[in-house]
Amino acid sequence: WSIHFSLLQSSGPGDRWMSLGFRGSLKDSDLDVPPKEQLSFAEKLVESHELMVRASLTLEVEHHWSSHWVTWPAMLRGVLYWQKYPTVNDELQLIYLVGNPVVWGLAGFSVAFFCVWLIGSVYVDGKLGTPEKKLFSNGWWITLGYALHWLPVSRMNRVCFLFHYAPALIWSVLLFSLVADYLCERAVLSVLKGLALRFEI
Repeated sequence: WSIHFSLLQSSGPGDRWMSLGFRGSLKDSDLDVPPKEQLSFAEKLVESHELMVRASLTLEVEHHWSSHWVTWPAMLRGVLYWQKYPTVNDELQLIYLVGNPVVWGLAGFSVAFFCVWLIGSVYVDGKLGTPEKKLFSNGWWITLGYALHWLPVSRMNRVCFLFHYAPALIWSVLLFSLVADYLCERAVLSVLKGLALRFEI
């Protein structure tokens, strides 16, 4: 934020939402605010965040590219970021936010797998070997991070888009690495057990 404020020092159309003290500290401002009434860095930081939270809570109007939070893990709807309408010698140009379906699919599978595995192995069976203990000890807090970044959005009344799922997606990708490691370790142990039984026979 210090870099942000140091680079954006000039007054512009976006500062009309800010207080007089904030606007008066900007270059090229049409306000004559005494230096003692201008905001400090900490005051600017607090005011900026207050305005962002207030604006976020009041964005209740629907948008053509908005999507419901339940659809995000399946990536059912992307976001159109930019478009350029065609001229006589030009074509329609569009930029979409669409996730990689392989990454999205494997990450979603990992979350579902871990939740089912957690219920079956920990709460029903109760027996954990070394691979299971490793998956449980690391997987529960990653899944908690995923849930804390995804589920609270379900309570928001504002319009939401696919990019609101990005922080939760990072947690699910982390979980995929654990699940893949667990499944590979189980497969290797299964092969080794099979070889050991064959040699014993």
